[in-house]
Amino acid sequence: MYSHKKLQENYMSYNMRREKDMIKPASCPDIMVLSCEDGHDAHPFWYTHVVKIFHLIVCHHCGSAHEVEHTSMEPQHMDVLWVRWFGLDTNTRGGWSKKCLQGISFIPWDEPTLFGFLDPAQVVRGIHLIPNFTWGQTDSRLPPSSICLADDYNKDGESFYVN
Repeated sequence: MYSHKKLQENYMSYNMRREKDMIKPASCPDIMVLSCEDGHDAHPFWYTHVVKIFHLIVCHHCGSAHEVEHTSMEPQHMDVLWVRWFGLDTNTRGGWSKKCLQGISFIPWDEPTLFGFLDPAQVVRGIHLIPNFTWGQTDSRLPPSSICLADDYNKDGESFYVN
């Protein structure tokens, strides 16, 4: 397993030009992916914060122990993003129909889906978050941990707007 400091993602801009985003966990860590939800009220995107970028050399073996000994599998390269998920903020009115920026906040630490792994190919593009300064900061979304920056005093913004 190897850790990386940045990831470059290519995307098509609104005027059909090829552009690129630089995703860096230390400075530009927020991205969006397509939502897997269906329905009339489903939001089209999910938002996440990239904690670390990895690439792995993986050998996948399946079958019984006897079959594994005689089967030679080539190691495969696998890119992975370790992410911390955001949830849509239901306390703020946002979206295209409301003509306001969408509000999001980190998922609370006691939810089982707080962290996850993501294939970089699923990234639509990087996003810019604007802190909702009126709501301030909180340490209730994640207990003190190694993924919070030292100068943040283990606090996250209570809410953000997706720009």
